[in-house]
Amino acid sequence: MTSPDLRTQIGRTNEKINHAQLHFSAYREVLSDSGRFQQDAWAVSYAESCTMHLGLAWQSLLRELAAFYRLPDIADVDALEAALKQQGLVAPEVVQIRAALADPSSWLGHFLRAWQTLQEPAVMRGQVDDRRIDLGRDDTSMLVMLEVWLKGIRTWVSEFRREMQEW
Repeated sequence: MTSPDLRTQIGRTNEKINHAQLHFSAYREVLSDSGRFQQDAWAVSYAESCTMHLGLAWQSLLRELAAFYRLPDIADVDALEAALKQQGLVAPEVVQIRAALADPSSWLGHFLRAWQTLQEPAVMRGQVDDRRIDLGRDDTSMLVMLEVWLKGIRTWVSEFRREMQEW
């Protein structure tokens, strides 16, 4: 498989971040409208869709890195690291990602666990009816968490792209 076009991946990452921003803004708006019909259902829907779009942005960012390093289309950190190692390369972006994953208090670990939870069938989580990703968080702390994840991914996209231009 050939490496995907870097410009295409950059566009996809931007698109998914923008979609996440739209759903984050809608989530914030729903929380401020206490009279809204089925407010809780709308809030859960927007929080989950924001998280899913951030997950797709995350995968697209990894694909961007793979394209930059002229590797096959890879959307997984382990596979990206293995492919780099096979080429005799070490990517500073992957080193940074690994450091964040090793830190239990990192936003990245929290985000990836929440995203993974959304991808599991509800029965596996022991929650047949409740598909909330907040794991017991109230709406205000979920809003803060989504904002942290959105900012974290945006920051890394900017930093990684700046590093790729310098390289």
